[in-house]
Amino acid sequence: MAQLVAMLRVKDGMPFLEDWLNHIGPLVDGIVVVVYNGSTDGTWEMLEKHSKVRLMQRTYDFHEGRDKILAYEMARSLNPDWMLWLDVDEWFEDRLTRSALEKMMASKTITRYFFSTVPFS
Repeated sequence: MAQLVAMLRVKDGMPFLEDWLNHIGPLVDGIVVVVYNGSTDGTWEMLEKHSKVRLMQRTYDFHEGRDKILAYEMARSLNPDWMLWLDVDEWFEDRLTRSALEKMMASKTITRYFFSTVPFS
């Protein structure tokens, strides 16, 4: 079975976080998170309690490029076969299951996928 790690960069994500974790958690083997710019709404505390969150890092100023590089480095340190980048207000249609992802990740010729995400509204 392929290992799939999700990457998340978030600040004050509590309005979406519980639903996001419930939706993405079953699809992935681990989650790495960069919590940026002094998130103060309990996002950090909720993430550190979730069983799929493997690594977290805080940053204290806005620098999207640095934070994305940091998330990629953290994800790579877990030696995944595949990585997935999402925002806390993005997830997939319910018909995308772990089984469907397994079939996609098993491809010997395709090395990258792009998805349309469904924003939470």
